[in-house]
Amino acid sequence: IEFSITENVNLEKTRKTLIDIGNTPVTDIMTQDVVMIEDDASVQEGANIMSVEDIARLPVIRDDRLVGIVTRRDIVRGIGMSGANFD
Repeated sequence: IEFSITENVNLEKTRKTLIDIGNTPVTDIMTQDVVMIEDDASVQEGANIMSVEDIARLPVIRDDRLVGIVTRRDIVRGIGMSGANFD
């Protein structure tokens, strides 16, 4: 037996919700326990942290100051540029 379930969407309620969220302070929705990495850490360490923490972006710090953000894409690109052979 197959059947589909559709949910009625109240467009006016959805529109109001989207407008209301625009007035919400970012502190109400931000990630508070930020996982970071030091700028002298290895790419391997960054990849491991991203995997364990299930995150796609990792702020990079030096002397407790943000100096950049490394992403999964950055790591994949770095591996490709390194010419690593995984055979």
